[in-house]
Amino acid sequence: MIGAFHTARAAIAHLRRRGGGKMIFTGSGSRYRPNPGMSSYASAKLGMWMLTQTLAAELQDANISVNELIPGPVRTEMTGFGETLALAGRNGCGICPCQRRKALIRLVAAA
Repeated sequence: MIGAFHTARAAIAHLRRRGGGKMIFTGSGSRYRPNPGMSSYASAKLGMWMLTQTLAAELQDANISVNELIPGPVRTEMTGFGETLALAGRNGCGICPCQRRKALIRLVAAA
């Protein structure tokens, strides 16, 4: 979260000079759901959401939009989704990386 804050702070001056722009932060559904062993991660993502909301309110008059993208479940050692998620992705449920990438491209293109 500290890195996102400093990056946003550095970018704001440049975006103001350009007359506006967009910032997109990566969020997580973990900010909605408490999971054992994920307290620091979930707390950081909740903080990112509040940073996103606050910057959006502060910068809207400067024509700078600030949004959060939540890519969906990602199979990692930390999340423990394991083989169940891999099988779901192969069955075309939209969770697989290819589907997330296509959705992200559509979202950014529409912004």
